[in-house]
Amino acid sequence: MRSALIGNGVIIQHGGADYLNASIIQRALDNVRSGRFPAHLYPKECVDFVVALQQEHASALNGDYDKYVYTTYDRASLSDFKSRYDKTRKYSATEIGFEDYFLLFELTHKKLGITNPERFNSRGVLRRMFLDSVFNQGNIETVHQHFSTGFVKWLKSHDHVFTTNYDSNVHVFVMLLEVDQLARIVAENPFPEAESEPGSLVVGFLAAVPEQPDLEMLEAVRRKSERFALCGDVFYFYAPEGFHKTKLGGKLERALGVGKAGTGRTLGTLLKVMAIANDMG
Repeated sequence: MRSALIGNGVIIQHGGADYLNASIIQRALDNVRSGRFPAHLYPKECVDFVVALQQEHASALNGDYDKYVYTTYDRASLSDFKSRYDKTRKYSATEIGFEDYFLLFELTHKKLGITNPERFNSRGVLRRMFLDSVFNQGNIETVHQHFSTGFVKWLKSHDHVFTTNYDSNVHVFVMLLEVDQLARIVAENPFPEAESEPGSLVVGFLAAVPEQPDLEMLEAVRRKSERFALCGDVFYFYAPEGFHKTKLGGKLERALGVGKAGTGRTLGTLLKVMAIANDMG
């Protein structure tokens, strides 16, 4: 099984300088100064906010905020921050990593004793300003059009592709399920008896609806206790005696005619994924 984790380097490589840190910061400031921003999501004062945080950058490098970090994680974050800058020079607003602005935000708010809900709300508007800049008037969603044939082939060679990016460019070439889609697929399970033993049911997610599935082939080799159902681009396979005994496994790709363009998970795994997603909001 091959897996890949995709970061923002893919967007920079194929989208160009518009998605470098300096461009993101400058675009965020320019958007507000020119009035090209959604004022209902973040206020124009965000520019002043960024400038004020930039002015605290040198102080953080020089140790003035060391006494405001209380946890191991915070201390590690501040140490990493210091290691990436030269404290003998002054940095402009666009030379500071936009993610580092959030560290500066936390440090200054601790110093000033600002707590929730003001702290939470201020962090939210800062995040929305930077995200608006990252999306670049929606242009970021077209970067996949510049992906090379070789890169697309490489993506498709993996069983699982994960991304830490905000955009959906990679999703054009890999399978993506929203939580509500997953909930519907679980709710439509045609074998409710599997709910008491969720490891006995595998749900297969296909990249497309099979055009000419050979279900008779599967029917001919299934064990008496096994059952299956093809519902559009979802394949349910119930094996109460265990999947190690089934003969269907080696026949599925040929019978459904989808090759390796799909993936499968047990009902138990899907329920855990849904629980985690719901906990995250």
